[in-house]
Amino acid sequence: MERRSKIRFDIQQPFVAKIIGNGEDVPDRTISGTLENISGSGLRIYSDQPIAAGAAIQIDLPDAMILAEVLYSEPAEPHPLRPDESRYAIGLVMQQVLQDMGQLARMIEGIMGQSRAQGVVQRK
Repeated sequence: MERRSKIRFDIQQPFVAKIIGNGEDVPDRTISGTLENISGSGLRIYSDQPIAAGAAIQIDLPDAMILAEVLYSEPAEPHPLRPDESRYAIGLVMQQVLQDMGQLARMIEGIMGQSRAQGVVQRK
């Protein structure tokens, strides 16, 4: 019996993500993989690297960024086209989603362009 309250949508989207370290003894690291499915509150990804439960992850997609927390990471069946490679199924709960990143980038560039044209000095 299915216990999920939200519908999941299969999407098969490649991604690049950053596992966010704690800034001290655990550095950030980058992984890639496939976003398998998504719902209103979570998603499932596949990667060739496991991720510890509780880790924070930033997933960059073409026009969105998802900040999430890892719920589980478990060995998965090999990819049908790459049976010799290990892969992990990773369940995430979304914390924040930033959409329309292209529009945001254009807006920031417009603001920065106006600042430069008006002679505003940037602080460092």
